[in-house]
Amino acid sequence: MKFQITKRAKWRIFFRQVCISCTICGVAIAVLVAMIPELWWICVIAMLIWMFLFDIGPGIYLYNEYIKHNKYDLLCVDIENETIRYQNIKEEAISVNLSEIKKISIYIPPNNFRNTITLISMEEFSFARFELKDGKTFLITCLMIPKLKDFIIKNFPETFIDFHKGWIFPSIRLVNRFYNK
Repeated sequence: MKFQITKRAKWRIFFRQVCISCTICGVAIAVLVAMIPELWWICVIAMLIWMFLFDIGPGIYLYNEYIKHNKYDLLCVDIENETIRYQNIKEEAISVNLSEIKKISIYIPPNNFRNTITLISMEEFSFARFELKDGKTFLITCLMIPKLKDFIIKNFPETFIDFHKGWIFPSIRLVNRFYNK
């Protein structure tokens, strides 16, 4: 199986994020306008500012961060031969046996972990850090593999998987600073 960021994956996540945000904001605007009809324009402006500051803005930041991180990367997983190959354009390729993977840490928002409905766009994003026994690490984002958690659980059952479920804002840079890596 080969995984790469495709145009379809990029646009699917971006439009899903915008559609969820606009739907929730539209319902909130309709309720506020129904409650206060004489100040409808203030309600609309307030909800649009709220939507951008707390939903679309952080979602676009995560989207750009994930694109920059895995834009030209290629992941090849061969379950039958138990090998995995990760190639980054900036670094040399990493090719290892599945038994050489020490740990997989998955950074995932709580709603995405429980497979429930997502209310904010940041809940669409997740990434996984593969740590090898020789000390090398590499990251895979949900833009490369859309259902990242399910893919890892299904294909790496014997590997230690560490779930970090509390990250509502799963930023790669923030996690790297938090864990000093």
